[in-house]
Amino acid sequence: MIAAKDIISNEYLSVDVQTTVAELIGHMKKKDVTFALVFEGKKYLGLVDRRWLLSSRLDSHQMKINNILKKRSKSKTPFFVPKLTLDTDLKEICRLMATSNTRALPVLEKDRIAGVVTASAVLNQLKGEYKGIKAKQLATMPAVIAQEKEELGKVIQKMHDNHIDRMPVVDKMNKLMGIATLNDIAKYYLRYPVKAQRVSARGNNHTTRQDSDSGEKQNLLKTPIMNFTKPVQVCFTAGPDTPMHDVIQMMADDDVCSIILEEKEIPVGIITVKDILQDYAL
Repeated sequence: MIAAKDIISNEYLSVDVQTTVAELIGHMKKKDVTFALVFEGKKYLGLVDRRWLLSSRLDSHQMKINNILKKRSKSKTPFFVPKLTLDTDLKEICRLMATSNTRALPVLEKDRIAGVVTASAVLNQLKGEYKGIKAKQLATMPAVIAQEKEELGKVIQKMHDNHIDRMPVVDKMNKLMGIATLNDIAKYYLRYPVKAQRVSARGNNHTTRQDSDSGEKQNLLKTPIMNFTKPVQVCFTAGPDTPMHDVIQMMADDDVCSIILEEKEIPVGIITVKDILQDYAL
């Protein structure tokens, strides 16, 4: 049985708990990663993911990661993800990764970080487990979709209501034009962090802000979702009958979280890494 020690990686971003959110974002951009392990000295404290910052009240140049840690119960930031041991087996890794909704889990040995296990590493081990299975058998069908002109706030609300973090976006003919993800929304939103502004998990906006670059007031939650959408040209798509082996291979090779299933350019379903992890963990 494959265990964490067989797929562990020593490549991860580590930051001190006194690091500001702005510095954290900068480090993530430089390393091209979406998560970081947080330490106080040599003591491991937790893992923070970029998309989780979307639901925090923050001024990124002032707020430190330590503040997020202290206020996690109010902001509902899942700072403390499950910890693995070197001997945690693959099925348990899948269960913990799916339930914590993260793309990586820390591995500890004698209370010290030994490395991390990433979703990509897990997927590479699962390819052979789904021979003869088609994508539509694991996918969410029909997919929850967003119209290109729907407001960002409404889309975030829809994601919250359906417990998802990504949605295919369609044009007026219901043809696929791209995909919107909380991670991409957070990436854009965190370019303009503003003191005393809050975007909650339910998509409620309590204040507007003045953009530091343009000096104009903007209300991002009223902006059409098409402005935050990755175009269809860079989306990963497949047909409903695509073998799961090929879907998993695509996810692992390109480090993507989801594949949109489409027929005649119309999205009919979506399959995510979480879907696969949950299925294997059963």
